This record gives sequence, C-alpha cells and structure tokens, in this order.
Amino acid sequence: MGKRNFKTPVIYAALFIIISCAIAFAAMKYLSPTASTADKDELQDLVQLSATEAAASPVEDSDSLIEIFAYGCHYCAINEDNLSKMAARLPAGKSFRQLHLSLPGAAFSRTDTLFATLTVMGIEKQYREKIYHAINEEHIDLGTQAVRDMWLQKNNIDVAAFDKASTSAQTQALLNYMAKISAYYKIRGTPTFIINKKWVALQDRSYPAFSDHLLSLVEKDLPLEK
Repeated sequence: MGKRNFKTPVIYAALFIIISCAIAFAAMKYLSPTASTADKDELQDLVQLSATEAAASPVEDSDSLIEIFAYGCHYCAINEDNLSKMAARLPAGKSFRQLHLSLPGAAFSRTDTLFATLTVMGIEKQYREKIYHAINEEHIDLGTQAVRDMWLQKNNIDVAAFDKASTSAQTQALLNYMAKISAYYKIRGTPTFIINKKWVALQDRSYPAFSDHLLSLVEKDLPLEK
C-alpha cells in the first residue's frame, strides 16, 4: 500500500477555519447592534461634548434625557421597566424621550419607520412589547414590508392607515430628526443615552445604579463613580 497523503485534508481544514472566521467577522461587523467602521474596544462608557459641540446638537430640548434604542436590541427590551422607574424620578423641567436608531446601513435601523409611523399614529407604546417579542423571540423580520404588513394585520392595525401615516409629514420629520441625532452623536450601539445634549452614556453598571448615574448627569452635570 502507498503512503497516505495527509496534506489535502489539512489544507481543507485550514481553508474551512479561515472561511469560518471570515464569516464570523462579517456577521459581527454588519449584523451586530454596534456595527461601525471603528473597533468595539474603542467605545467609551461616557463622552462629554464641548460647549460648542453641544450648542450645535440637533437635539431640540437642552434639559432632556434621550434613549436611542432599537426594537432588535435585547438589552433595550429587558430594561423597559427600569427606564420607566427612572423616568418617574426625573426632576421637574427635565424630559425623557425614547427614539429609534436611524443610521443608513445599520441592521437595527430597519425598523425605524415602523417606530416613527406608530408614534405618529399614537399607538407605538401600546405595541412596543409585542414588537420586541416578535423580533427578538420569534425572529420576525419587521423591517421587510410584506412581513411587517402581515404582522400589522395579525395585531389588528389597519395597514392602509399605517401606509398613509408612514408617508405623512409628521412621520418624515420624526425620521429626519432621529437620523440627525443618530449621525451627530455617532451612535454605534444601543441603548445609548444622550443627556442635556452634552453627555453620551452607555450602560456601564446594573440598574438601579445606572439610573442613579444618569440622574446625576441630568441634575448635577456630574457622573457617578462605579
């Protein structure tokens, strides 16, 4: 019997590993909620804008706490109750608002129109939990129109009314506003919090400690140590 040639299987194994790594890298880069040209390790938990940068911000309310979230974000979904409790603790004159990520090419931005349209229709909060469940648990692609329309029908939302609202000036203005904020603050992950136009914070500790941290930024312009 001749000698067996072990080179071929070794070469195939090496090629398989290389291809698998390439696919995994592509998935992390283009499908993750933090898809960006920059490396994830460069993300900072807290960034303070200069006075000039804050003044140029597209955020309309200076005394505000904004969460940039996405329906496809698991962490956004599980912290809804924590955010409600935090919002109840906001001092008078301070506002809390949730806006959907809206960046061209970002996977999680595919449902920004769904958010904006339902918001203009006045029913977004009523259906938010169901949307979270559909995307994160049932893996339904609500960023695809045909699939979205089927989901709307299943949940007794008039598709014709939705289509009309989606093309309204109010919806387009909200989409434009979300896009400007997402781009200006270079939102690279969800959830991201924008405080008083000048602070950009990522969750760096568990609730309720993170709520205390955000509220300290809102009230005192002072971050809390971990």
